[in-house]
Amino acid sequence: MKRSDRSLLTNWWFQIDWWILGLVLAFSFIGFITGIYSIHLLDKILLFYGMSALILLFVPMLPKKIIFWSAIGLAAASLFLFAITYIMPSTIHESHRWVRMAGLSIMPADVMKPAFVVLTAWFLAQVKKRADDFVLDKVVWTGGWWVSYLAVFIVGQVADS
Repeated sequence: MKRSDRSLLTNWWFQIDWWILGLVLAFSFIGFITGIYSIHLLDKILLFYGMSALILLFVPMLPKKIIFWSAIGLAAASLFLFAITYIMPSTIHESHRWVRMAGLSIMPADVMKPAFVVLTAWFLAQVKKRADDFVLDKVVWTGGWWVSYLAVFIVGQVADS
């Protein structure tokens, strides 16, 4: 594999942060080992670890616009799920923050987390692009676009509490 090769796999290979990938794999392995003791959950553990591995491999190869709009879609879906928890909550271990859909119990906060990470990275990149060196520059904060960004997550935090 050479850096001059421009395939998706080569780009992924040379742009991945190996320390973070190593930590993710180490923590995943620890979680897998502790989960093996619950034999009745082994099929779910293997399913979710398999899906996570596919996401870890293929999402970084997607164009940035697709990742960005997917994050917006996830944020919208989680806000919808937050509303559903108020209309028809599902109780699990005395917690009313769950939604039952298609035989699965979903916590809207877990749907919001990946969207939060991607949209926060986008927001910080926009701030850096507009502010150059001084983050508290008045020009960065006068656009109004950041208010909608923060509003989504404030609503999500209020709904989750």
